[in-house]
Amino acid sequence: MDQTTEVSVSKKHLLGLIPVLGLVAAIIIGMAFVLFYAQAQQDNCSQINTGSFYGCYYGNKDLTNLILNRTDSYPLNFDWGTGSPGSPVGTDNFSVKWRGNFPFEAADYEFSITVDDGARLYIDGQLTIDRWFNQAATTYKAVRSMTSSNHIIELEYFETGVRAVAKLSWVKVGVSADTTPPVISNITTSNITQSAASINWNTNELSDGQVEFCKTQTKCGMNTPIVSTLSTS
Repeated sequence: MDQTTEVSVSKKHLLGLIPVLGLVAAIIIGMAFVLFYAQAQQDNCSQINTGSFYGCYYGNKDLTNLILNRTDSYPLNFDWGTGSPGSPVGTDNFSVKWRGNFPFEAADYEFSITVDDGARLYIDGQLTIDRWFNQAATTYKAVRSMTSSNHIIELEYFETGVRAVAKLSWVKVGVSADTTPPVISNITTSNITQSAASINWNTNELSDGQVEFCKTQTKCGMNTPIVSTLSTS
């Protein structure tokens, strides 16, 4: 009689443990999912665009809390003022890492950054400009000899508060700027839909191309990314 009673109590204990074990399993699975998602997000930042920048935006100043990935065109020319780079990034206390693979000629190039607050510029993994501290918008420049090939350009940036500025560009040293615009002709459009269209034209010289378009008759100022090394006519 005593043995039967003891077995019955043990079964009740086991039945009572089932919901607890289920909760523990759910917590473990949830933690594993969070870790997997965070790792997947981090892996996305290994992407390197060609001819543009792949931007990884973080919700803190130390490049560790990834919250947004997107493509940003060259040159980087951001002056967000007191605003945000875009949802879900806040207006203050964020950081960004941009990486891109760009073609260069065999020549000296002057790299220029303007930042508020801090930034670090890398060329092929080599630290070239290091200004990782709070500051008002300031421009820094560095000249580097580039070989005739593609090179990886990376800019790390953080913003603490108030105004946010991040700009990066480069120019070949000792070469006069071509101020004569190309001649554009034979502009045609096709495949027009509510969200896209194909636009073709001829030029008389090698040039970059960008199209400004309007979503409505009054809402203009929208630009496509700059396309480099377009073919001539």
